[in-house]
Amino acid sequence: MTWSRLRGKDYPTSRFHLLLPFLVDTGLRITEACDLQREHIQFREDELPCSIKIVKGKSKYAKREIPLTERAALTLAGSLRHSKGAYAFTSKGGHRPITRHYPSEQFRAVRDALKIGPECVLHSTRHTFCTRLGKAGADAIHDPEISRALFHHDQSAVRSCRPGDQGIGDQVARPVEPA
Repeated sequence: MTWSRLRGKDYPTSRFHLLLPFLVDTGLRITEACDLQREHIQFREDELPCSIKIVKGKSKYAKREIPLTERAALTLAGSLRHSKGAYAFTSKGGHRPITRHYPSEQFRAVRDALKIGPECVLHSTRHTFCTRLGKAGADAIHDPEISRALFHHDQSAVRSCRPGDQGIGDQVARPVEPA
């Protein structure tokens, strides 16, 4: 099933098709993406976003800067075009930020439509990010820079970043068409 076929249903609505690949490509927590504001986005000369600063996270130590992939930059730029306020990802009208519950509801609807098991949750996008790092040869267990970017104090939490590991999140990324 393609994204366009899912659009005819109640979900996904709004800009969820922009948020999902953004989460997969950045490894952000859902709340971190929902809290992302324009003032925390750095742009290149061609006005395309190139990095984001996380200023609020799971703990007081969650502050960090995340470089963006081309797809993440394009999806973020698409979301910013629809936003009429300070937040990057907003509700339908573009004025209010989305809450962390809204994307999870959207994801469950997509997951169910694609007949993906309930063990696959929106947080799996974070695991997909880690798995892809591992497949690319990164080792978050022994590389403190990667661990810091993911913001994990406990090294056991980044075990999915080992080279060659498989992750459930790869199922998530498959059906998304770029914006």
